[in-house]
Amino acid sequence: MADNNLIFFNKEGDSLNFKYDETLERYGGDILFHQNSSDTFKTFGLYTLENIPAFDYELPGELTLNKFQLFNEYGLHFYGSKYSNQKITKIEPVNNDSKFYSKWIYGDFFEAKFPIGSLIKFNKSTLEFTNLKMTYVVTASKKDAVLVVSNMNNKDFELSYSTQYNDLNYFLDKKLSGINAVGVYNFVDTSYENVLSDWSEPDFYDKYYLGQKLNFVNTELNNDIVGTVDNLEYYDPIHFEYITNNNINLIGPNNKLIIEVLIRTDLPIVYEGSMNIESNKIELGDPSNFPITFKPGTGFNIIGTNLNTIDFTVSPINTFKGNKKVTYYGIESQVIWDNKIYECVQGYTQSFSDPLTKDITPDNTSYWSRPTFIPVDETTTNESVLNGQIYLNSDRFYYEFEYTENIETTLSSASEKYAETLKLFNIDLFYENYKLQADLMYPSKYAEVNFYHTSVDITNKISDVKHVNEKLVGIKEELNYELNYNISENFTKNIIFTDIDEFGIIVTINGEIYQEEVSYIFNGNSIDMERTIDRTLRNWLTRHYIELKRLGILSDVQYVGNYTSVFYNSIGLTTEYPNVPVQVNKVEVGTTADYFIEHSTVLFPYTIGSATQSFPYLEFTINNKQYYTDSIYSSGNLTDVLPTLESWSNEHSKELLRLGIKVTNINNLLKFDVINADTQLEYSIKTGNLNLPGLLNYVRTNKYKGNHGSLITSNQIKLPDGSVDSFKEVGFATGMVVGINNTDFIWNNQEYNVQYLDDNNINLSYEGPFWGLTDSGCNKSPFTTLAFNGGFGQTGCPPEFSLSGSGGPFDRFMFDDLMFSINWNPNTYVFNSYSLNSFIGSDNLVDIIYVQLSDYLYSFGDGVVVQDAWTGNVIKIIDIPSNTDSIKIIFNTVNNYLYCLSKNRLSVINPLTNTLENTVSLTNDAFDIDINPINGDVYISYENVGTIDIFYESNLIISSPNKVISTGFVRCGNMVFNDFEQDMYITTSGDQVIKIDGSLRTIQSSINIVGLVYDIYYEPVNESIYVYSSTNLWKINGGVPQSISVTYNGFNDILFNNLTGNLDISDASNDYTRLSLSDDSTQVNGLGNYGYMELNQFDGHIYLSSLVLDSILVIDPTTGSVVYTQPLGSGSTKLVYNPRRKSIFSIIPSLNSIVEVEVELSNTISSEKIKSEKVGENLYGTLSDEYEQKDNLWLKTRDYVRKPRENFSDDISVEYYWKWFSDNVPEFFMYDFSGEQLSDIGDYVYTGTKPLTDIVLNKKPNTDLTKLKEPSYQQTVFNKIGNTLSYIDDEDDISTEPEALQLFLGFNSKKEGSLRSVLQLYKKEDVSVDIISNEFTDITFESIDDSSGFYGLIKLNTNSPETFTKKGLKPGQLISFTFTDTTNDVNQYLSSNNGVVYKIINVFSKYITVEYSINFSNDSTKIIDYPNVSDITYLETNIKVIDKEIGRFSTYGQTEIEDLRYKTELGNEGKLIGPDETFIFKDYDIKEGGIDWNFLNIKRKELLTTKHLIYPYIGSYKSIINAINFFGYNDLQLNEYYENINSESENFHKLFKVEIPDVFDNTVDGFNENDFIKGSFPNKNYEETNLFNLTYFITDKEGNNLLNYSLDEVIVKLQGLKYWLKRNIIPLTHNIKDILGVASFKQTNGVRHKLNKVNIKNIRENMTPIVGKLDEAYLMPVNSGSTVYNCVISMFSIIPGVGTDKTLGGLITPPKPFNGVELVLPDTYTIEIKTYKTYKEWLPFTVYSKDDKVSYYTRIYEATGDSKMENPRKYENVDEWSMNVSYTKTEIVVYNKQSFVYIGTDNQTTDIIPPNDNNNWQIISKWKEIDYEPVQNMKEFRSSDNLTPFNFTVDSNIDPFITVNIVSDNGYGVTYGDRKNYELRGLKDLTEEIRNLDKIGPFEPIIPIV
Repeated sequence: MADNNLIFFNKEGDSLNFKYDETLERYGGDILFHQNSSDTFKTFGLYTLENIPAFDYELPGELTLNKFQLFNEYGLHFYGSKYSNQKITKIEPVNNDSKFYSKWIYGDFFEAKFPIGSLIKFNKSTLEFTNLKMTYVVTASKKDAVLVVSNMNNKDFELSYSTQYNDLNYFLDKKLSGINAVGVYNFVDTSYENVLSDWSEPDFYDKYYLGQKLNFVNTELNNDIVGTVDNLEYYDPIHFEYITNNNINLIGPNNKLIIEVLIRTDLPIVYEGSMNIESNKIELGDPSNFPITFKPGTGFNIIGTNLNTIDFTVSPINTFKGNKKVTYYGIESQVIWDNKIYECVQGYTQSFSDPLTKDITPDNTSYWSRPTFIPVDETTTNESVLNGQIYLNSDRFYYEFEYTENIETTLSSASEKYAETLKLFNIDLFYENYKLQADLMYPSKYAEVNFYHTSVDITNKISDVKHVNEKLVGIKEELNYELNYNISENFTKNIIFTDIDEFGIIVTINGEIYQEEVSYIFNGNSIDMERTIDRTLRNWLTRHYIELKRLGILSDVQYVGNYTSVFYNSIGLTTEYPNVPVQVNKVEVGTTADYFIEHSTVLFPYTIGSATQSFPYLEFTINNKQYYTDSIYSSGNLTDVLPTLESWSNEHSKELLRLGIKVTNINNLLKFDVINADTQLEYSIKTGNLNLPGLLNYVRTNKYKGNHGSLITSNQIKLPDGSVDSFKEVGFATGMVVGINNTDFIWNNQEYNVQYLDDNNINLSYEGPFWGLTDSGCNKSPFTTLAFNGGFGQTGCPPEFSLSGSGGPFDRFMFDDLMFSINWNPNTYVFNSYSLNSFIGSDNLVDIIYVQLSDYLYSFGDGVVVQDAWTGNVIKIIDIPSNTDSIKIIFNTVNNYLYCLSKNRLSVINPLTNTLENTVSLTNDAFDIDINPINGDVYISYENVGTIDIFYESNLIISSPNKVISTGFVRCGNMVFNDFEQDMYITTSGDQVIKIDGSLRTIQSSINIVGLVYDIYYEPVNESIYVYSSTNLWKINGGVPQSISVTYNGFNDILFNNLTGNLDISDASNDYTRLSLSDDSTQVNGLGNYGYMELNQFDGHIYLSSLVLDSILVIDPTTGSVVYTQPLGSGSTKLVYNPRRKSIFSIIPSLNSIVEVEVELSNTISSEKIKSEKVGENLYGTLSDEYEQKDNLWLKTRDYVRKPRENFSDDISVEYYWKWFSDNVPEFFMYDFSGEQLSDIGDYVYTGTKPLTDIVLNKKPNTDLTKLKEPSYQQTVFNKIGNTLSYIDDEDDISTEPEALQLFLGFNSKKEGSLRSVLQLYKKEDVSVDIISNEFTDITFESIDDSSGFYGLIKLNTNSPETFTKKGLKPGQLISFTFTDTTNDVNQYLSSNNGVVYKIINVFSKYITVEYSINFSNDSTKIIDYPNVSDITYLETNIKVIDKEIGRFSTYGQTEIEDLRYKTELGNEGKLIGPDETFIFKDYDIKEGGIDWNFLNIKRKELLTTKHLIYPYIGSYKSIINAINFFGYNDLQLNEYYENINSESENFHKLFKVEIPDVFDNTVDGFNENDFIKGSFPNKNYEETNLFNLTYFITDKEGNNLLNYSLDEVIVKLQGLKYWLKRNIIPLTHNIKDILGVASFKQTNGVRHKLNKVNIKNIRENMTPIVGKLDEAYLMPVNSGSTVYNCVISMFSIIPGVGTDKTLGGLITPPKPFNGVELVLPDTYTIEIKTYKTYKEWLPFTVYSKDDKVSYYTRIYEATGDSKMENPRKYENVDEWSMNVSYTKTEIVVYNKQSFVYIGTDNQTTDIIPPNDNNNWQIISKWKEIDYEPVQNMKEFRSSDNLTPFNFTVDSNIDPFITVNIVSDNGYGVTYGDRKNYELRGLKDLTEEIRNLDKIGPFEPIIPIV
C-alpha cells in the first residue's frame, strides 16, 4: 500500500482537505471543532480510507476463467454448529451387545449444543475414536449427553476400553467439536462413478482447495453466508436407504406385507415426564405425548421409579368396530382405530339404528380423545413419578399390512399408516416410483429396515439396502442446519408452429428479437406447409444459434406431435444451466399463421374406471376459475373416462381458447398449451373421488420445465502455475470489484467481487450464470442439434481432443464465415443392450417404432415391449393372448392408437395407458397394414386373397372391417399412402399397382408394371411412388410409371433422407445407392453389406442393420463411406430413431434383445468475431476517447476506496495508531466505545458485550475484578488508539462496502477562548531481524557516491547463509540498527551506526540500500584487530523497523461561556429565558446533557430585539403567535375550541375545534388583533371557550411523511412550549388544552383491465344511421309558475340535404352518393324516450328521516335512518364485500349499496352476507343509493322516409332526467344505437331555503395520550 493514497472524511461525510507533503512523507491539515460551550462537549469523527485507482489487466495465452457451479441435483446438506472444544466428561456404550455400536458421550448441555442431526468430531484421540478425520452424527440425546454410532461394537468396546472410560481423569483433556460443513448428497454411485450431470460440476470434489470461497445461492437459511473451505479431509458420510426390490410382486391377496425395524442405538425412549402409577394403569402427566408406537402387547419399562421396576406389557385393547354392532363405550374406555389408541371422554351407546351415534368415530372430539393412561397386564404399586422415562424393552418392531386392491395400493397405504410411527426412530418411510422406501434420516446406521411378504423369513425378504455417498467439505464460517432439496433443473420450452405465412416468425427471448423470413417450399403450385415450416425453422436456428448460445440458451429444432416426423415444426429452447434466465416474451407470426407453446398434459390412465378409480365429476380450476362437467358412466358407478374427457373438452375448450389456452383431447389425455407467450396457466384438478393410496385418477406431466434450485458457486479467474505474472503483485485484492470483458458468453462480461486471492487464483462472487474457458467436458453434455441450410446437424460444444479428420457430413459453403466456423472430428459411440429374456411375451420381435405422444418405444413380437424413450428402461410387456406370426406395428395419427398386425389377428393398443383395447380375428392371412392419415382408415392386405379390408378409425370394438374392397387379383402386397394425392397405393399379384381413393374408399385406377414385386415406397418431396419389377426400380408420378436405373436384387430397403434430399437404397447387391430426387441420378458405393436402414436426425448418418454381418454400420450419406461399425452378438433387423436420446434402437430377434447405438459428436462451432458490445456499458473505460477494443480476455477494476490494507497474509501485519504530540492540552482527548482498544491480556480483561453500552468517559482502566462484564467501568478515553490493517488478500474482509478506520476526538474546556493541540498518525510494522555474525556471516556498511547519488550500502558477504529478503523489510521503511558485541564481556566494541535511523531505498537478497542524513560510517560486524591485534570481534545485529509518522494535524477548539449582559438585562425585566427552558427551542437537541451557551446567548439576544412584539400583546393572538415563532415552531397549527350551546343539538355542550387560518403568515389580513374567523365564530350556536389546541403534522395531506418530532420531543419540547406559554403569555382565563399529531392517508384505487383474445373483422357497411338531438324545450303554458316543458327531438343524418334541419317537413327523397360512397338510410328506426323522477338536493346540517330521498351529484339516495351530518357519498370509495377476503376490526365494506363495519375476529373470512351476519358486521351508513325511478316510457317505430321531429312533455320538478335512444336497422342484422341523456332545470325547481346551520357540539374533549 502506498501511504500517500489515504483520504479522510468527517462524520458528516465531508472530505477533509488534508494534503500529503512529498518531502516530509506525511499528511498535514487542520481539524476544527465547532464552537463549544463550557457546559457541553464537542466531538469530531475522523474517518480514514484508502483510495485505489482503477487499472486494466490482460495476459494473452495465460489469463483464463474456470467455472465452478455445483447445482442441487439430489440434495445439499448444510451442517452447522457454533460450539467447538467442548469438554467431554465421560463416554460409555449403551450396552454390551455385539449387535450394537452406539455410545453415549457426556458433557455439559451436550443435548442443546449438539442437536440430533449435528455432525461432531473429536479434537484428540479418545478411546476408539482415534481417527480425527472421522465425523459422527448425533442420532439421539438426553440430559447432558448425545448418542453416536461408532465403528466398534459395544462388546469389543467394553473389553478394550472399560478401564479407561470408567476413569473420569482420562477425559480431562478430551474435547468434542461440532463441525460446519456442506455435504453434496448422492454425488457418486456404488461404483464411485460420478452421478451428477455434466451441466453441474461432476468433478467438484477435485476442485476444492483450502481457503476457497463458496457462495451459497438460493438456499433457505444460508444465502447470506460466504463459506471458506477449511477442511478437505473429513470422511464422507454414508446414508442408508432400504427399498423394495422386484420380488415385491410376491405380495398378493394371500401374502401380507411386513415391515421390520431393527434399532441399533439404544432401547428407544417414547415418553418423558411425570406419571402416576396405580390400579394396573399408568396415568401420564402429559397425555399429548402418549407414545404412538404403543399397541396391545408392547413391552416397556420405566426409568425413574423406585417401586415399579419390572417390565410392563400394554393390555389388550378392543378394535373400534364402528356401527357394525351395538356397543356401549364408557368413560376411559380405550379402542384402537386408524393404528392409534383413543380414549372415551363421554359415555354413549353406538348403534347403527341410532342416527345420533351411528356415525361417531374416535376422531369425534366430543366423545373421544387421545389416551391419558396406559393399561398394563402386570400388578402395579401405587407411586407418583415426577420425572420419569418410558423405554421400549425391545429393539425389534414389526408392522403388518394386509394386501389391499393391488400392490401399489398396499405399499402406499402401508406408507401412510406407518410413516409417523417410523419417524420416532428417525426413519423416513414413503412410497415413490412404485417402490416402498425407508431412508435413515441421518448418515449413520442407527437402524435397519427390512420388508417381507407373508412371514419374517430370509427367503421372504423383498428389499435391498442402498448406500448413498455424501461428499463433505469443512467450512470455516458458522452455517445454519439445513437439508436442502430445492432441486435444480434446466428450463425447457417448446414453441410449435402449425402454419407460417409471408410474415415469417419473430421470437422475442429475454427482450431481444430473433427473426426469420419464411422459406416457402412448393408441391407444384401448392405450398408444402410441413416442409416450409421445417426449412424456415432450420434457417432461424442457423441465424440465431450462436447468439443464443452466448446467452446460455441452447436452441434446437425438432418435431413435436403425437407420432414423429422428419420435418421439424418446433423451436426448443433449453438453458445450458438452471440459473440461466430464459423468458419467451413474445412470438409473432402472420395473420394466417399460428403457433402454440407446450405447457402440460393430464393423463387419465384408465379407460373404464374401477370401484376405486371412478370419479363422479371432473373439475379443473384454471387461473382461479372452475370448469366442471359431470362424469359419464359406462355401467353402474364406473366412469367412462373417454366420453367424460370429451364432454369436458367440448364444454370448455372454446372459452379457454379465448383466454389464450388451447385444450386438446386425445383419448385418455388432455393436453394444455398456451397460444400467447405471456399467457399464465395454473390449474388444479378435482374428481370428487377419494382414492386408495397409490391409485390416481390422473397423472400430470409438465412440458414447461425448469427450476433454478439451489447451487454452490466458486468461479475463478486463473493464471497457470509458473505464470510470469502474479495476481497479488499486479494489484488485485479481496473486496475489490473486477469486471470481466471480452468473453463469448454475455453473462460472464460483468463485475464481480474478489472473495479470495492468491498468485494464480481469484475467487469471484456469484453474479449469475458463468462459463469457464478451461472446460473440456462439453461432449459429455446433452447435445443440441444445430440445423443448417444444407440440413446437416452439428453440435455447439468444444472438442475433447485435438482436431483431426477431413470433414463432416455438411457443405462448408453453406456457412457464413463471418458468423462462425466449424471443425469436424470423428464421433464416438456408446453401445447399450437391453435383454428381454426375463420378460414373458417379448419373443419373436419383428418391428419397432417410437411414439412421441406417450414418449415410449414399442417393439412388437408375441407381445408388445414398452420402453421409456428417455431412460431406455423396459416399462411393461403388453400381453396379446395367443398371438403368433407377428408382422408389423403402426401408429394411427388420427385416433392415436397403435395397431399390431399378426397373420390372423389385428390388435389395438392405447399408447397412453399401454393397455390392449381390442383384438380382431382375421379370416385370411394378413400381409401388410397401413393408415390413411387423413381420415384414420386402417388398411390390411392379405397374401392369400385379393381383398383389402378397411377398418374405420372409430372402429375400436367391432370384430369385422367396415369395408372390404376386392381387387380382382389372387393376392395383394405392401401398401403406401400418398399424402399429396390422398390415395392408397397397393401392389398386387397381377403386375398392377392399384390406387384407392382415400375419401371414397374405391379403386380409382391401376398402373401396370411388368414383373411387379410387392415392395413399395413413397417419397414426400415429389410425391412419387417407387416400386420394383423383377428387373429394376420404377417411379410412379401422377399415375405415370418411369423406369429408374436401379437393379432389383431381391431384398431392398429404401429410405427418404430429408437431410440430403435423396433416396438411400440398400439391397442384396451389397451396394449403398443414393438416388437424386431432382434428376434420378445415382451414386453407388459398394459396402459389402445390406439391410434395414434408419436416418439419425442428430448426426445426419445412416444406420444400417447388416443382414450380412452381425453388426450395425454407420454410413456417411454424403460420401457413402462407413464411418463406424458396431459389432453385435447376432444380426439385428428393424431400426428406429429415438429423438429423446438422439440414438438408434434396433431389435435382435434371435437374442430376444433390443440394442442401442448412441452417438457423441465431436464437431465444434466457434464464433469468428468478438464484437465490442461484449464490454458492458457499466464497465468503466469503454466511453473514454482513448479506449481501444482488446482482442483477448481482459479485466477491469474500479477506482474505489477501502479500509486501508497492507501486506499479504504470509507477511507481518501493519498497524496505524493515533497519538497526541504532547499531553499538555487535556481539553482534547481521543475516545473509543467499540471495546477493541481494551487490553486482551491480564487479569482484568473485559468479558462483556461489544461495542460498549451504558457508556461513560473514563480515562482509567478497570481494576475491579467484580466489574469485568460491566461496560460502564471500562476505559473509554485513551492516549493512543490503534487499528491493525487487513491484509490485501484478507479472506475475511471481502465486502465491497468501504469501512473506514474510525477515530473519535472530543473537546471540552471550562475556560473561554481557543486552544490548539497536535494529532499524529503513525504506521507501525513489528519487524525485527537478528543476524549473528561469525566466520560465515559478516555485514559491512559502506557509503556510496556514484551517478545515482549518495546512499548507504549494507551488505552481507556472498557466502553467508543469511539473507535480507522475506523478513518483512521493504522500501520506504525507517530502520535502525542495534549492535551487540558477542565476543567481549569487557571493553565491548561500540559501532557509530548504532541507533541511527535510515530509510530503505531497496532490499535485495544480500544487500540493502538506504538513505541517510545524519551519520553513516563505513563499518563491519566482523572487527579485525579488536580489542587487540590479531583479535576478531563479532557483533550481533538487530535491524528494527521503527514507527513512521505519516500524518500530523493541528487541532483547534473554541469555548464560549454564559453572556451575563443578556442575562442581567432580561432578568431585570422579568423576561429571562432560563437554562432549563433551552430545551423548548425547536432547534435545540434534547439529548444534550449540558447548556449550550452559544445557542442560549443568541436566543437571549434575539428576545431583546423582539420582546416588544410579544409581551405588550399578552392575551391576544399576536402575542401567542410571535412567542411560538420565537421558539421556532412556525410549522404548527393553532386551533381554538368553541362550545355548542344549542340545547336542541345532539352535540350540545360538546367542543368544536376551529383552525385559526394562516396563523404564522403576517401578510394575511387579520394577522393583528382582528378576529381570524370573524363572521363565522362565535355565533348563536357556538361560543368561545378560552381553550386552545396545538397541532403538529405527521404527514402532509398527500400522506407523505413530515414527522419532525420524535415522541420524546413532543413530550419535552411541545409540552414545554405549552407550559411556557401558559406561564408567560396566555392569560389566566385561557389555556392550551391539548397537543395533537395529525396524519393523513391517501388511498389509491386501481383499475385492472383483462383482454382476452380478440379477432378483429373488417366489415364494409354503407348504411348511415339516424341520430336525434333535443333541439328545444319551452315552458307550457307560459306563466310565472309553470315547470312543464314541451321538448322537441329533431332527426339528423350526415347525408347532404337529408334531415330535419335540411329538408322541409322532414320528408326526403332517396339519398345520392356521398363523396363517391353510396350511402343509404336505414330501412327503419325506433325512437325510445324515458324520463326519471327527481328529488330535493341533499344539504348538510339538515335532519332527514328514514325513507327520505334526496338527489346528490346526479345520484338518488334513500335515508336508512335519521341523518343530519352524514354525507351520502361518505363511503363511495369503499371496497365491495367478498367472502374470499379476511377482515380486521374497523374495516369498512359496501354490500348492496350499503356500508358495514367489521366487528368480528381479526383475519377471518365470512361467507354470510353482512346484512345477515350481525355477529361480524354492523351497518354504519345512513344512506343507501337507489336506482332512478322511471316516470314516462314512450316508444315510436318509423320508416326512414319520416324524419319529422318528435314532441313530448316533462315537469322539471317531477321527471327532469331524460334518456333519448334512437336505434337504426338496415333490415338484415346491422343496427346502430344513438343514446343521449339530458337534464332540464329551471328557476322554479325544487330548492331549499338558505338558512343558518344547525347547532353542533359541544364535542367531548380529547384526552391526550401520555
